[in-house]
Amino acid sequence: MPGHGYAGGADFPLPTSKRTWMSEWAPSSVADGWTEARDSGKATDGIRIAERIHDTLALAGGSGFVHWLGGSLGRTAALIQIDDAGDTYRVS
Repeated sequence: MPGHGYAGGADFPLPTSKRTWMSEWAPSSVADGWTEARDSGKATDGIRIAERIHDTLALAGGSGFVHWLGGSLGRTAALIQIDDAGDTYRVS
């Protein structure tokens, strides 16, 4: 059973006995800006993303988590920011 999360995370189980996945999630505000910082307080920080994954698996009983966007060009909420030429990248 898939779940989607846009504005918040999963912190309680869905009312089902079936296995559940968070099938699509990304920080709700790209305005927060992409960052390489591990813990600056932004929704795109590595630690904040890790907390969302943890909450889905530990608190909501999820059995899988798919981040919406792995890598992309420019300022997005992706985990990996690729330069325009595609030669280099930075990890959130």
